[in-house]
Amino acid sequence: MKQNKKIYILTQLFFLSFALILTSLILGYKNLNIFNVTWTLYDDAIGDYLSWLYFKNDIWRFPVIGENPNFGISGSSTMAFSGAVPFLAIIFKSLNFLISDNFTYFGIWIFICFYFQSRISFLLINKLTDDYYYSLIGSIFFCLSPILFNQIGIHFSLVGQWIIILSFYFYINENTEKKFLYNIFLILFSTLVHFYFTMMLLIIYAVFMLFNFFEKKNLQFHTKKILILILALLPLMYVVGYFSIPPQDTLGVGYGYYKLNLLSPIDPSSINSNGSVFWSRIIPDIPNATAGELEGFSYFGLGQLLLILISFFLFFKKKIFDIKKNLPYLLLILIFLLISLTHKIDVGKYSLIDLDINKYVFGILSLVRASGRFFWPIYYFLIFFSIYIISLNFSKNVKILIISLLLIIQFIDISKGLKNYLFAEAFNKKKYNTIHQIWKDLEQDYQAVSSTYVKNQSIDFNNIIGFLKESVIPTEIAYIARFDRKKLIDARYNNYQNFYQNNLDMNKFYIINNLGHVNHLKFLLKNTKHAIIKRDNSWLLLPNKADLMSDKDILNLSSLKIKEIKLNEKLIFNKKISQVTSEVLGLGWSYDHSTNGIWSDGEKASIVLDTKNLIKKSYHLEIDITPMLLKDNQQIYLSVSGDGVVTKKLSFEKSDKIKKDKIEIKFNKENLINKRFLIINFDIEGAISAIDVRKSPDARRLGIRLNNLILIDN
Repeated sequence: MKQNKKIYILTQLFFLSFALILTSLILGYKNLNIFNVTWTLYDDAIGDYLSWLYFKNDIWRFPVIGENPNFGISGSSTMAFSGAVPFLAIIFKSLNFLISDNFTYFGIWIFICFYFQSRISFLLINKLTDDYYYSLIGSIFFCLSPILFNQIGIHFSLVGQWIIILSFYFYINENTEKKFLYNIFLILFSTLVHFYFTMMLLIIYAVFMLFNFFEKKNLQFHTKKILILILALLPLMYVVGYFSIPPQDTLGVGYGYYKLNLLSPIDPSSINSNGSVFWSRIIPDIPNATAGELEGFSYFGLGQLLLILISFFLFFKKKIFDIKKNLPYLLLILIFLLISLTHKIDVGKYSLIDLDINKYVFGILSLVRASGRFFWPIYYFLIFFSIYIISLNFSKNVKILIISLLLIIQFIDISKGLKNYLFAEAFNKKKYNTIHQIWKDLEQDYQAVSSTYVKNQSIDFNNIIGFLKESVIPTEIAYIARFDRKKLIDARYNNYQNFYQNNLDMNKFYIINNLGHVNHLKFLLKNTKHAIIKRDNSWLLLPNKADLMSDKDILNLSSLKIKEIKLNEKLIFNKKISQVTSEVLGLGWSYDHSTNGIWSDGEKASIVLDTKNLIKKSYHLEIDITPMLLKDNQQIYLSVSGDGVVTKKLSFEKSDKIKKDKIEIKFNKENLINKRFLIINFDIEGAISAIDVRKSPDARRLGIRLNNLILIDN
């Protein structure tokens, strides 16, 4: 008994030490400090840290304790849809009285993950092989998996891949009651880490449950377990915040793009926050069909590939594996493979299969937008399966020798990729701090910050990271994974309406999204009490702060370039908004990826032009537009007006087959603003959103597409 206890203590010390060493090597000495947050401010992790920071500084909310409304005011933000590891956020929020604002637990989470990744894989292998030293060596394979390190450099919460391994460990338990009950608890826990794990575990549970039922005909047993699962899972998800947004807004863009390539398991190319990472010293890069397939990065490493090949050879040669007994695993491999490959199957850079699927089926599958992650259960199954098969075919010393040699090969091969993660190489080194004193004043003078173009994950967010992490002021500018699209769009349209009507909310200030907005707003808000100034490379709209504008600010604003229109010059708007087009586009425009076009977004939109070089009194603008007609009998009414512009009214119907796609607008230069600046206002009625016709979850009311315009002489 004493001997067993001693071995247990030594084993625990080994894995704790191993996890601490790995954590230290990955984070670097400085980042072990739990009050150093700079390293967490990169890519998606920025949103994760700020989600935690805002959650920590907010009041406790009931019954949905995961609500985080101050971070993304308009988007119904919750911790459920952040990558901030909700269970740790809740624990440390309850300890708020002990910790400062710049506290981060992400380093603690990485340590936990390394510990459980190695410890649980050891338990799994030891359960199958009953060989202590063989299991110790085998467990290191799981910690030298490139997919684990790849997520450290992208998403903190998805480093918790030990949850998948633990699920397999529970399922090899001979006790049916414990097998399913433990996995129910694990499914519940997974919702407090990341919902991708929950979806994986639910699939695994369903498959093992079905096979167990067919084998033992224990309907009552599984009915009870399903009821327990449902009655516990749904309330827990509600409390954490999974149901705080409409179901359609849980769907994300990317299914069929962020996926697995058939060659991903042998492709050593990946990315992290600092760029490309190449994971092999031996295997060359394999080009992908799309950049999105990097999300399906699943390189095993040469050591693990050889491990799998040897085990497959032994398996098929000696037929030592009971296929019937292990049918659940085979079915799981098939299901997860199909999900991760999606309906678009590529081999390297070549497309093998590209299927059209029903839009409603596609919508459901969009729950797993980054479907390439669903290869992870297959990945870890193949590792422990291979280690198990080798243990069945060789003597104790020989199998330890084989797996040790393969581990050395694995380390040598992936060392090229590992160097991109050692000593904080995968993390942020940039410091996000505000410089100008005005930011501290804004924190005191206003209750919230917004944007002239409210959008999730916008460029405005990157520009004010330093301000947000220091002030923790309620913000409509945020970086969250899922949000209420309609609420966000309504906030955008509400801001537009206030700008056009000079009815600004005095309790919030605005980051001006682009130069076109600056140019438009300086005319809309001329001779008002509002300030438009540039500080720390950001243009700011400050309600009721005109007194802050110095002579230099006034000069900077008045001299800001507006696109000069020339006779017979055609401006083309059929690509993503560029520097030139942003100078032309005032409020009310949005880029749409699905059509690769620029559309009016809401009830009003404007363009701003400078006619400085025009010498005649009157001209015509010929504007090529396309209406967004999404359903039969839909009508879009368009009114075009402006100072010096001859008002024009048009209507479009789907039955028109979009014949009325060119409009001519006459303007008189003498009647323009300062006899120079042409602002054309588009008032749109009848536009509807894609969600209204169940085409997509997009809640924007896109009305007319701006294709091009050309100035012609009368």
